[in-house]
Parts: sequence; C-alpha cells; structure tokens
Amino acid sequence: MDDKTTESQIFHAALKIFHKKGLAGARMQEIADEAGINKSMLHYYYRSKEKLFGEIFKSSSEEFSGKFLTILNEENSNWEDKIRDICHLHSDFMMANPDLALFVINEMNQQPDCIASLLQTDMGLMHTRFFKQLREAMKKGEIRKVDPMQLFVSLVSEIVHPFVSGSLLQRRVNLTAEEWPKFLEKRKQFVADMLITYLKTK
Repeated sequence: MDDKTTESQIFHAALKIFHKKGLAGARMQEIADEAGINKSMLHYYYRSKEKLFGEIFKSSSEEFSGKFLTILNEENSNWEDKIRDICHLHSDFMMANPDLALFVINEMNQQPDCIASLLQTDMGLMHTRFFKQLREAMKKGEIRKVDPMQLFVSLVSEIVHPFVSGSLLQRRVNLTAEEWPKFLEKRKQFVADMLITYLKTK
C-alpha cells in the first residue's frame, strides 16, 4: 500500500470518527481500526489526535472554500445565478457530509479556540464579484437595498438548518428516510427562489 492510499484511508476514517464522536470523544485506535491499519502506522503519519483533527478540518474547509470562492467570483454569471449555485454547492456538500454541520457546531462549543484558529483565514467575502454585483444592482434600483452580508448569512443558514435539525425536522414534517433526500433536493430551488424574489420585490 503506497503513502497516498494510506493517507486517503486515514483521512476518510478520521472524518467518519470525528463526525460521530468529535475531537474529545474520538480515539486513535478507533481511527486506525476504521482505516484498516495498526495504531503505530497511524502515529507514523500523524503524531497526535489533535494534529490529525487539524489536518482533516483544514483540508475539508479549504476544499469547500475553494469551490465557494470560485462561484462568488465567476465572471460569466450574474448575482441570480450565483445565489442558485451557492445553494446547490452548500446543499450538495451537506448531503455528501450529513454530520458535518452539527459536528462543526458542537466542536465550536467544546473547542472554540481550536476551531477559531483553524477558521482564521479571511475569505474576503465583501470583495468578491458576487457582493460587487449586489451593490451595483442596488445602486441601479434593480433590487431592494439590503445589507449584503445579512443576505449571505440568510442564504447559508436556510440551506444548513435542515442538516442541523435533520432528525427532529424529519419527524415534524412526517418524512420517511426515502423522502428526506427529495425534500432537501427541492429545498435548494426553494431557498434560491425565495431570496431572489425577495430582492426583486421592492
């Protein structure tokens, strides 16, 4: 087994264990067992649980941030397209990592300093093409005047919320396990339509 294959197995195993148990609850032996390697090999690649957690969190964050900023700075799409694309990206990412949102919230409460240091990179949201397009549309009177950051937070929150309260929400609206993914898929379109309609209704 080469290094890249081993690192990939460790990455996905650690992601699974950390999502389920968090940093405090996870054990290196569990991660090694999940990856199908012995504990000494795991320590060879990552000397401590904290170091492994940091690498996993940083890698996942950077992967998502890169795709996210690409959408926000896309030259050939308008602000409406970007809202729809952001909804799709967030929702698809959450669907692929259903435990991630709750995991991050729990870790922010339990390990605030650790998470803050891992998320300290400034994405420069206010300087992206998306925010510039919003400001220009407001100036021209094409959309209502709002705080762009408030709009952005609302957009992300509306997509992430069902994943944070998934089990409870699923029961409240009486959706089966088979119906739930369909609900989430429709929500991408619903959230985008709702925000776009709000902006255009002056």
